[in-house]
Formats: sequence, C-alpha cells, structure tokens
Amino acid sequence: MWNKIRSVFLFQMKLVRANQRILMIFILVAIFIFSNLQGVLEFSQDVGIPVTPWAFPHITSDYICQLVIMAGAVALFCDAPFTIVGQGTCGCAFSNNRSCGDTPFLVFYG
Repeated sequence: MWNKIRSVFLFQMKLVRANQRILMIFILVAIFIFSNLQGVLEFSQDVGIPVTPWAFPHITSDYICQLVIMAGAVALFCDAPFTIVGQGTCGCAFSNNRSCGDTPFLVFYG
C-alpha cells in the first residue's frame, strides 16, 4: 500500500513540474508585487533606510493587489479534483490508494 501511495505522490509531483501554469502564476504575481514596491524601494535607497518584509501587509490593503493575489490563488488551485484523462475522480477520502497518494501531495503543496 505504501508503494502505491508513494507512486501516486511522485506522479503528482511530476505533474507539477510539467505544468508551466504554476510557474507562470508565481512569476506574474511576483512581477506585480515588485512593480508595486518599486517606489518604496527607490525611496528607501534614497534615504538610506532598508525596507523590511513587514511592507507586505501594507501593499495588500490595496484592492487591486488583493484581486491579483486572490486571482493567482484561484488559478493555482483550480484543478483540485485531480481529473486526469483515462482515470476517474478520487472519490471519498482514503477510499482507494489514489486518494491516499493525493493527500500527502496536498499536504506538501497545500
């Protein structure tokens, strides 16, 4: 049983590496956040005071930034049923070895 769980987990990891959508979401959100913080970075360099990671909660107070980050999260998690051509859906939790292998994948990436 553990070999089947491990093989399903490794299969899901291969799908993540093969799926360029995840990489593109992170790149687009990072570019958006960097462009929003560009003015703050320039100001901090001019006055000689470094910027800390505590600036992140302040940029998320903007509604457009919230929309972009949440749209990225929705796009990231939109393939949740794990439907693959030639295979059925997972079914109930822990009802078969496939869903047992999907659970560690969700814990690792979720």
